[in-house]
Amino acid sequence: MWSRNNSLIALNEIKEESSEYTILDVHTAQKLTQNNGSIRAFTPDSKAVIVEYTGADSSQPGSYLTLLDGTVNLKFLSGGIGFAYSPDGKQIAYRSLARDFENIYLMNADGSNVQKLTNGNGNPKWSADGRAIGFVISDGNDLAMIRDWWLQTVLLPSKTVKLVHQGKGVPDFQWSPVTNSMIVTDKNEQGDDEILSLNLGGQQWLTNTIDSNFEPQWSPDEKTIYFVSMRDGYEDIYTMNPAGQNQQRLSPQP
Repeated sequence: MWSRNNSLIALNEIKEESSEYTILDVHTAQKLTQNNGSIRAFTPDSKAVIVEYTGADSSQPGSYLTLLDGTVNLKFLSGGIGFAYSPDGKQIAYRSLARDFENIYLMNADGSNVQKLTNGNGNPKWSADGRAIGFVISDGNDLAMIRDWWLQTVLLPSKTVKLVHQGKGVPDFQWSPVTNSMIVTDKNEQGDDEILSLNLGGQQWLTNTIDSNFEPQWSPDEKTIYFVSMRDGYEDIYTMNPAGQNQQRLSPQP
């Protein structure tokens, strides 16, 4: 997981009875901290992280705002996962299992003013302008067993829920970093994983090959989409423009 300023990277390691995280400075390769727990998000200023402690990791399970040196500043709550800071850093969206139902919640960055937005069992993601939160409702939590999913958005501050797209297979979507368009991985009529663009003008398949294309990611300037393709018999990294044109392989073949 990268910090917002791209200077730090967090690595989570799951062990037999606990979990451990490490934070590295990518410029100096210096290990800043290593501690029990799992990092769920960097703060927007990259000076702290949200760490989840469960089971053997802590005598008080829950999610905590933790400085880079491991000092705990603030406990948020137990059961919260999928933390996502708003673009301005003032709010945090997350999902939580309460009373056996998974819901999407919103709170201030200091943990106050917790409010339920809607039902959903997918991690929330903010739009670039901070006026909408995207999330997925699927027919199960086991990725290998998911057959159908529904991509929805919550508009803020009205909390209006809107169905954006219904898909099949493993749910995967990304907001564009500048505008409010989306790219998703969905199955086409032949059952292959392909990349689909969703925007105000409708939807458009960006890839259509014999083998699967998946895991799309935007470049920061929104001019390029990076994705994984199996079209050459291997998992290679490709690029294309937002219209699906000029598809080129980046990674060398073995």
